[in-house]
Amino acid sequence: MSGTYDHCADLARAADRDRYLAALLAPRGPREELMALYAFDAELCGVRAKISEPLAGEIRLQWWRDAIAVLYRGEGGESAGHPVLQALKPAIAAGKLPLDAFQNLINARIFDLYDDPIASMTELEGYLGDTFGAVIQLSCLILSRGADVGSGTAAGHAGVATGIGWLLRALPRHAAEEKLYVPRDLIARNGLSSREVVGGQMSGGLAAALGELRDIASKHLEAARTEAGRLPAALRPAFAPCALVAPYLAASERCLDPLQEEIAVNPLRRQWRIWRAARRGL
Repeated sequence: MSGTYDHCADLARAADRDRYLAALLAPRGPREELMALYAFDAELCGVRAKISEPLAGEIRLQWWRDAIAVLYRGEGGESAGHPVLQALKPAIAAGKLPLDAFQNLINARIFDLYDDPIASMTELEGYLGDTFGAVIQLSCLILSRGADVGSGTAAGHAGVATGIGWLLRALPRHAAEEKLYVPRDLIARNGLSSREVVGGQMSGGLAAALGELRDIASKHLEAARTEAGRLPAALRPAFAPCALVAPYLAASERCLDPLQEEIAVNPLRRQWRIWRAARRGL
């Protein structure tokens, strides 16, 4: 499995270095399974960049949907040799991961293929819970070896908090792609239109909207800290990336033009925060 593990680790590192670093702090067995899960999520997230039209993306997501179903049935097929699926099989067994969790995650990623904006903050929270939160929940099952320890609420809050951190970091790319994840009602409330945002125009209204997003992320972060603090210590690597939400929010607030400059946190500081959270909790 070393070849498939290396493949998955490379995908996980390229897609989300924070999750990758946190996974390295898990015990060896769960570590390899987390890398498989994160590589699978990276494959889904990368579909939009590989297509020229949404229909092609839907076909690709359907391929993953079918391949996962085949995996659960224990059959072969053309997808059986895919390194991510090979690595995911023992992860599913060890974490007793439910099939519908993967199907729901794939369905949630359909939104990424289209340029439709997020209509409301409630819709954004739902999307982030179905994507970031779902991956955290599956990570908890892997780390608990399939035991239900009641991590759903903590995973939901952590998913929204880390998801907003991702959104703020990815704003320049999303604006260039004309793909808007900042909720439309938040934009309208601050006197803006979606076109102004995707057009790369920084303004006081956008600064206010992003400030509201940061406030919402902070509230979810506090809830995640409280809920995750009640869970077994073995689950900490699943929540460790959430320790970087506060630094990302602070960097976003300091950024003069978040539509042009991608916010960042010092790499050594990132590693230290992840290490501390994996050892001591959020």
